[in-house]
Amino acid sequence: MRYLSGATTARLGDDMSAPAVLLFGLAVTGSPADAALVLTGLTVSTAVGGPVLGAMLDRSPIAGRLLAVMLGLYGLGVAALLAVLPTLPLTVVVSVGVAAGLFAPALTGAWTAQLERVASPDLMLRGYALDTGTYNAAGLVGPGLAAVLATVFDAAAAVAVSAVLVLAAIPFALTLPARPPAPGPPRTRTSLVADVHAGFAAIVRSADLAAATALSLVSYAGYAAFVVSVPGLGERISGRATLGPLLLSVSAVAALVAVAAVARWLPRARPYPLLLAATALVGVGLAVAASAHHAWWGVVAAVLVGLGAGPQLAALFGVRHAEAPARLRTQVFTTAASLKTGAFAIGAAVGGRLAEYSVTWSLLAAAAAQPVALTLASAVRYVPGRGRRRPRVPAGERALCEHEGDAASR
Repeated sequence: MRYLSGATTARLGDDMSAPAVLLFGLAVTGSPADAALVLTGLTVSTAVGGPVLGAMLDRSPIAGRLLAVMLGLYGLGVAALLAVLPTLPLTVVVSVGVAAGLFAPALTGAWTAQLERVASPDLMLRGYALDTGTYNAAGLVGPGLAAVLATVFDAAAAVAVSAVLVLAAIPFALTLPARPPAPGPPRTRTSLVADVHAGFAAIVRSADLAAATALSLVSYAGYAAFVVSVPGLGERISGRATLGPLLLSVSAVAALVAVAAVARWLPRARPYPLLLAATALVGVGLAVAASAHHAWWGVVAAVLVGLGAGPQLAALFGVRHAEAPARLRTQVFTTAASLKTGAFAIGAAVGGRLAEYSVTWSLLAAAAAQPVALTLASAVRYVPGRGRRRPRVPAGERALCEHEGDAASR
């Protein structure tokens, strides 16, 4: 429960920070382009920070304390924008955002990777479903809370509250148990650069992990095109662009319901087949959105997308846990999450450009990305020469085998 409380608090602050910083930047500079540049600085460095932070956490026997430090640095970095944005040149402000963004993966993949320390091995998929629920809950409440605070008080208040929420998660991170020592003699210490390289190699070597990562990148790029298209979709189906954000809220609620169902009825389901089925459902929902010309069909589309997206993320976490070597698991989570962030940025850029011409084309591209993702996953999974996939064993037994194998190889 403390794990979920901390994850929810941190991710609520994270989901508030983006719209809050955007609103604050707009209020101070008066320029949408400058405000967007500040937000870009806060997010672009995630791709660099993810692999490095993951490797650092994997190397640390007290990852909870290190995670707490990273949360503190991110929260303080967001708070620092309150001081520098009104007083310093924009280049300095963006640099502060870039520095803070390096620690953003602590709120997402790095935290999720610690779940194995508090959940029993045979119920990891249920745990990941509940963890996915924290993302959905934060995505549902965070942007709205930022908007309310900015309206009732001002945008600075929204930024301050988002930073406080991130900092409030530090005590929860400190309660995470330390990693138990591996059996056998101490492992030979390797360089941080070597560990980062090993994390990328681990993603490529495992057939299921490589396939799931490729699938998630393409699928999430398609989802990004959907996100930037919802204002146009709202305008088309109801005459009001404001309906678009409400569709995202409907989708988030559906995702919460879906992950709750997975946690309750599919705690031991195989994650990779669930990932494929969920991605297909997301594609169906996006296809419905592309053809929707009535408000109710827009709602149906949003529900279908949410029902697929929630289990999709939970199953993706399950694949990462099952396939990643224990000593590289945090890095695999943070690296894959950082790659997804980059894919989202690309998908949003392409989808936004398409939506300028036709929201239908943008939504069709989003829908088409899902079967492309499934096809790519199949191709990656069965690359000739990759070797036979490892036999599936329960997560607890696999961790034990990994420790024994490591001891035997030393």
